[in-house]
Amino acid sequence: KIVQEICKKYDVLLMMDEVVCGFARTGTMFGYEHYGIVPDMVTMAKGMASSYMPISATVVTQEIFDMFVDDPSKPLAYFRDISTYGGCAGGCAAALENIRIIEEENLCENSAKVGAYFIARLNELLDLPIVGDVRGNGLFAGIEIVEDKASKTPMSDAVLGQIMANIANEGVLAGKTNRSFPNQNNVIAFAPALIATKDDIDRIVSAVRIGLENSCKK
Repeated sequence: KIVQEICKKYDVLLMMDEVVCGFARTGTMFGYEHYGIVPDMVTMAKGMASSYMPISATVVTQEIFDMFVDDPSKPLAYFRDISTYGGCAGGCAAALENIRIIEEENLCENSAKVGAYFIARLNELLDLPIVGDVRGNGLFAGIEIVEDKASKTPMSDAVLGQIMANIANEGVLAGKTNRSFPNQNNVIAFAPALIATKDDIDRIVSAVRIGLENSCKK
């Protein structure tokens, strides 16, 4: 909210990147909705068609859109851009059907409800000496793995790689920060399916605990 206030004060446009957070992932249709702000532009992709087809979009306010519109009396007065694959009707059809399912099956609500349970279960892992932090919204969460809680020194890539292998051995696939920052690739990332149930969450957290505990023993 503070950033939005600064942008409005100095007439700066606020753009939100919702490529990962959009379409029910955080328990609302878009992540920015958690913070009571109204962006001028929003980029989106991935969840737009749940990866069934490649598609992305940039949505802007009517005011910004109108700035690019020429004389309405001209035949090409609308906003024009160049997009190599912009004419792919398949991607658009997949996105429309995907959004219909999200709305019809109340997947935002499921993401929020099951997501709250997910975060609560992940917080139980804070009893382990190498879990420094748990954070997230909806069905989008991360666990920060550290050498010790006091210093919060990031766990090494080698150890985190072994932890990921341990979790995979339990039948659960998770993600992790990968060469994002030197010596700070220590976050395990989770994005369960929007239709996930509490039983699914229990299986995920159980696998993670086993993976972490096995690493603590070494």
